[in-house]
Amino acid sequence: MTSLEFSLGSPRLDPANCLTTTRASGSRSGVSVYLSLELTRAPGERTVSISAETSSDLLDWDGSGVHMPPDQVNSDGSITSRYRDPKPIDPSSSMTRFIRLKISE
Repeated sequence: MTSLEFSLGSPRLDPANCLTTTRASGSRSGVSVYLSLELTRAPGERTVSISAETSSDLLDWDGSGVHMPPDQVNSDGSITSRYRDPKPIDPSSSMTRFIRLKISE
């Protein structure tokens, strides 16, 4: 079991074990669209911190990714958290944006 699997609550003895669902998309807030990341993980408390980082060049990462509470508790007990880039996507600009999860102890 990797530390990522542990931090996301994957059952270590389950042969069907797989990493949880992560999805990137654009989310709308008013007239603006933001790069967003959605993470669905197993329920339960963890000794890790999950946050999001953003970048415009994949070299320099900023911890400014915003957690968008409240977390959603799904019918199977899993928990879905959403994070988004604080900078809106500008379709008329050539600026590129990236978002990633950061999991730390």
